Amino acid sequence: SLSKADLYGIQADALGLPCYRLDSDLQKIVNRLIETIKTSGSIEDKPLLDTLWLQLKAMNVDTVVAGCTELSILESSCLRAGLKFIDSNYALARASLHGIGISPLHRPLPLEGTLNANKISCE
Repeated sequence: SLSKADLYGIQADALGLPCYRLDSDLQKIVNRLIETIKTSGSIEDKPLLDTLWLQLKAMNVDTVVAGCTELSILESSCLRAGLKFIDSNYALARASLHGIGISPLHRPLPLEGTLNANKISCE
């Protein structure tokens, strides 16, 4: 998994950007959310999601990097909670298009250009 490989965290560290790696309790929350999204296609446990956002904010995390396809559905909730959201699937698609010389016409990445996050959560 991306969280075990720590690909985003290693890169954040190399850039001098503090990166919070989820502890086992928060990782369990994320795993439950992923499983719920896989089985129902939606987020049924809103209090669990609120707990995740509140705990991340309490640790001064201001940006969430969602590294799992299922987590894309959390973007609007994350933004409503006052956190920035990076959908790694969308970023990968944009980078792939750019790599083959196609300029994507859709929404820009929230942190395009300079990375202005203070502390990110790499999920």
